[in-house]
Amino acid sequence: MILKKGWVLKLYMFIAFIIVGYIGLSVVLSNNSLSLFKDEIKVLNNEWQSDMVLEKEFFNLPKNINIPEDESIGIYKILGEDFKNEQTLLIRSSLSDLRVLLGSNELYKSMNEKEGLLRQPYASAWHLVTLPKRSNGEILKIEVFSPFKAMHGSFNQISYGNRGDLILNLLKENKVIVLTDVIIFFLGFVLVLFSLAFSDEAKERILSIGIFSIILSFWMLTETKMLQFFTGNSMIIGGSAYISLSLAAIPLIIYIKSMLKEDYKIFNFFIGVFLIDSLLIITLQLMDLKYFFDTMIFTHTIIGLLIIYILYVSYKSIVIKKERHIKYFVLGILILTVFSLIELIRFYVIRLETVSLIVRIGIILFVFINAYGIIKEFISHMERSYKSEVYKELAYKDALTGGKNRMAFQKEIKYLFKDKYLLNNICLIIFDLNNLKNINDEYGHIAGDQGIKGAYKCIEMHFEPLGKCYRIGGDEFACLIEAEDKETFFKIFKNFKKSIEKENRRFDFPFNIASGYVFYNFKKDRSPKEFIQRADREMYKDKYNQKNNVQNFF
Repeated sequence: MILKKGWVLKLYMFIAFIIVGYIGLSVVLSNNSLSLFKDEIKVLNNEWQSDMVLEKEFFNLPKNINIPEDESIGIYKILGEDFKNEQTLLIRSSLSDLRVLLGSNELYKSMNEKEGLLRQPYASAWHLVTLPKRSNGEILKIEVFSPFKAMHGSFNQISYGNRGDLILNLLKENKVIVLTDVIIFFLGFVLVLFSLAFSDEAKERILSIGIFSIILSFWMLTETKMLQFFTGNSMIIGGSAYISLSLAAIPLIIYIKSMLKEDYKIFNFFIGVFLIDSLLIITLQLMDLKYFFDTMIFTHTIIGLLIIYILYVSYKSIVIKKERHIKYFVLGILILTVFSLIELIRFYVIRLETVSLIVRIGIILFVFINAYGIIKEFISHMERSYKSEVYKELAYKDALTGGKNRMAFQKEIKYLFKDKYLLNNICLIIFDLNNLKNINDEYGHIAGDQGIKGAYKCIEMHFEPLGKCYRIGGDEFACLIEAEDKETFFKIFKNFKKSIEKENRRFDFPFNIASGYVFYNFKKDRSPKEFIQRADREMYKDKYNQKNNVQNFF
């Protein structure tokens, strides 16, 4: 069966139509749900009390209660009838210690305690606390303590239900955010792999963007507090976000440096500062001198200064120096800057813990725009390189015979003479198509062209297996061959002479080729010119003998 051009694309479009159509029908027609998320989760947010709240009035969660520093605070409530059966609470702590009591019994405790000389970092985390049967009517008390003023007295929403349902619901609520993190990580991973196919300069750019994306995806995963699904290590959960935010700036700076024509030394200074910052915040945390959260202002300040400098350099490159090749980079930087500033304002003004979807979208756009710009530039570079290679090939190619021309011959022989060791066993043969002018005058230039092509074809057929053949003039040809086995060379040369006689019978005009060969002699051939002159003399001897009908035996 013969298929028309473009049928594969149309087939794939039809397959996509079938899949999308079926999904659409499924959404419209199906009422039966097999979802793992049954929405059987309930919240425990109402009718809480605290000794710290005026007149012990009731309040709902989430709630921020202003209390003196260095004091723990507790909230409490009486459990309802749902707690006749065993229930599990899902509680989120915000950089704080947590205690859960049922009556006077301590059910759960998560405390940040110093181990020897080292201090574990505070981490915002999820806690699953199981309440026993017949807990209804009991007083549930939750105590928190945070050394950070912004987080001290902060109580988040509390959910309860089946342990498995709580975990599934947590995934459901964060699925969009986790999906964006996975997309950013996947983009980075693909770019790292993709960089292996590029040249050194492009490889550095794409590799830097890829590593930047991977580190940022890890930072955002820790900020969603979903890292607990992969590890329970408090050091990783509590410290990864701060360290990865500082380190992520380094591949970004390397990428920016590779994009700009001018070498801005201040970028090297920023790389050193971010390295020092990451090591310093780790040391301060472990030595119990400063918590990660307290040192975050340092990292944010350095990032702010870097953004200002990047904007200055971008303005200078685009507006003053007219470097239009970085337009995609500048667009990406502007988007990333705007989204990052929104996130910083959101963090310091609204005091929200987690990274929003806004900055995630900004990062995805930045990576996409810059990856597109790099790939587009690379394709353009490849096209220019291809054209350059084509022109180079044409420069060394003889248009009539399709073989190599005089320029290629001169280039090759000069290369050989740069290293005399390469000339060992090299034989140079010079050929001349006899009486080309008479052939052109008597039989026409078409016949002359046929003679030239016939001569080159005959030479190439015999000597190309041993080396390279060239047309070096109107009726002149040359071969540079390696003749280590001279006996074999003489046989080939003899066969070449016989083939000329056969070609002569094929043409309507006299066809004959004079030839002369010499082997490289380091005493006689001190330059390419001397080597060629010796071969030329041998060729002219053969031409003389042919004119005088003298048989040339060797």
